[in-house]
Amino acid sequence: MATITLAKGTANRVATADIYKKPEGTVYFTVDLVDAAASKGSALATGDVIQAIGVPGNSYVSKCFTKVTELADVTTLNFDVGFAGDADLFVDGGGMTSGTGSAGEFSTNHQSAAVTGTLSTLTSTYDTIDVTLMTFSGTVPTTGQLTIFASIVDLTAQAGSNIADVQ
Repeated sequence: MATITLAKGTANRVATADIYKKPEGTVYFTVDLVDAAASKGSALATGDVIQAIGVPGNSYVSKCFTKVTELADVTTLNFDVGFAGDADLFVDGGGMTSGTGSAGEFSTNHQSAAVTGTLSTLTSTYDTIDVTLMTFSGTVPTTGQLTIFASIVDLTAQAGSNIADVQ
């Protein structure tokens, strides 16, 4: 098991390079298993954690979901999406192969009945939305892409006029 950093955000802001902004504070980033293996320096393994989107402290993540953009080249591949302290907060057991999912398939708040709690979270310190490779069978995955979408609200007070200052 290894932690593989692909996240582009920093402790102070959600990254704009390589993470694409959509309206209403939604960002997305495509995790490419080829890039993850190259960054790791060896073959991917069950339990690997791929850090995908950096989320600044004092932010509210109201939604997070995934889309399989390219199927993995193994018989089965299941993944979780969440934070280090709650690895399956957003997706629990999503599929990324023809046996477990399909290209273009979305996993949204796809938690198992055993997982309890809310599907959104407030970050007090910098964290990353991670993809954890839970199980795979067949060969070691060498291809596959998973796009992570997240609605993130930065709750940090912004410098400038408050509404009370406007006359």
